[in-house]
Amino acid sequence: MTETDDGVVDWTRRTVEAIGVGTPDIISPTGALTPREPYDVAREDAEKRITRLLARLPVDGERRLRDLDPLDARRAAVAKAHVAAETRHFSDGTVHLPASASFAWVAAEWPADPAAKIDVPVGPPLPGPSGLIVKLGAPMKPAVRLRLTTPAGATLAAGTVHDPLGPTGAVFAYAEAEVDLPALVGDAPLLVEAAPGEGRGAITLPDEALVGQRIPGAIVILWPEPKR
Repeated sequence: MTETDDGVVDWTRRTVEAIGVGTPDIISPTGALTPREPYDVAREDAEKRITRLLARLPVDGERRLRDLDPLDARRAAVAKAHVAAETRHFSDGTVHLPASASFAWVAAEWPADPAAKIDVPVGPPLPGPSGLIVKLGAPMKPAVRLRLTTPAGATLAAGTVHDPLGPTGAVFAYAEAEVDLPALVGDAPLLVEAAPGEGRGAITLPDEALVGQRIPGAIVILWPEPKR
């Protein structure tokens, strides 16, 4: 989970979460309040926070979601359609409105690079792993799209619809029990141990095992829980 001034990025649920705040303004000695309802203020505040969280979402080692121009309209629509939870009312009239929005769609709608050749296989998929589980020995800086590097220097993109590895996306979790593994990686996932690489979204693999493979499921990153 990544904490920011506007809220948090939950890399396990693939959501951004914020709390909109609405505070009544006292405009007279008698305690009269402004015509605007604190709930309306909280709702607008929540949408603004969700909008900023999505815009700043790290999508790879260098870019944020706001840098993917083809996804601008979708990003705005997702922010506007955010899901609000139960309103919390406080004795001073302040209203807190928890809200969230998914970013799981980014992996599925990742724009194709016209300059990149995408080798799409023809015919039924070859037998092999149904998904990929990567167990990290140390925390990393997460991103939507990952960069996997092998000891021989090969670099593999992973985690979006155009990638050979994990085209349905990457999910980060502290333990297998936190996620629905069969739904994410199928019934025959490949488990590899790896280490964080240099930069956001980077992972260093221990060998060349994944080079040339096409693994259809998601990538589940198991990373160490931070010490408290």
